[in-house]
Amino acid sequence: MMEKKKLNNAYKKVKNWDGGRMVAIRKVARSKRIFDVVTNKWVLRFGSLAVFLSAWEIVGSGFNPMFFSTPPAVAMELYRIVASGELLSQLVITLETMSVGYVIAAVAAVLTGLAMGVSRKVEHVLDQYLSALNVAPLIAFIPILVLWFGFGFWSRVAYIFMFCFFTIAINTYVGVRNTSSSLVEVGRAFGLSERQIFGKILLQASLPFTMAGLRLGMDRAIKGVVTAEMFMAITGLGGMILEADAYYNTARIFAIILVLCGVGVVLSEVIKRLEKRIAPWKQTERIR
Repeated sequence: MMEKKKLNNAYKKVKNWDGGRMVAIRKVARSKRIFDVVTNKWVLRFGSLAVFLSAWEIVGSGFNPMFFSTPPAVAMELYRIVASGELLSQLVITLETMSVGYVIAAVAAVLTGLAMGVSRKVEHVLDQYLSALNVAPLIAFIPILVLWFGFGFWSRVAYIFMFCFFTIAINTYVGVRNTSSSLVEVGRAFGLSERQIFGKILLQASLPFTMAGLRLGMDRAIKGVVTAEMFMAITGLGGMILEADAYYNTARIFAIILVLCGVGVVLSEVIKRLEKRIAPWKQTERIR
């Protein structure tokens, strides 16, 4: 009887221990599910947006509307300029100017960067000028561009070109120069010609750098076109900002800034998707 009683007590202890362990496991699993929900990227994005808008409303409500605005006022002003058609017409002007300047700059910059990366002679000739002009205050060139092209479409295009060109060219050049020499040697060992080495090795290896440069160039193009419209011709979204500033309409200024931010996000995402399509092998190298 004593042995049976001892066995029953031991069984109860094991059973209680297993039950406690299962409760602990369930608590850990529940905590993990809550953590996964809280740290979900969409929860984090919308949560941070809600915090930002709340803080903006609290801070903005304490200021004179002439000097600051609130999210509801900005939303109402955005609705007005969209409903009136003014935003669409000016946005078309801005995008048209920006697109022309950006495309010309992208083509010229990629070709220049590839030439510098492949040829030491071209690098020695152009490297110093690219480095110097890249750090120069480009806004100082506005009077010269106005003298050359006047207050018109092509002066704004030229300014956007200058704003984008150097970033894209330098990124492409660095991408070619960072190509592993062992890859080139393997290509030559397999009998590839210089043209094939350029197309199959150098061009492919530099592609991520080039796409990063194009993405950065797009951001700079948006900044450049607004600057050009504010200083060279009162038109487009830049002109709308100046007009709103003249009437102390801060809600309209913030509304236009939000539109510009949205345009930048959309165009940057387009370039990212283009990179995934033309360089899918690069995505597999990412850790997360």
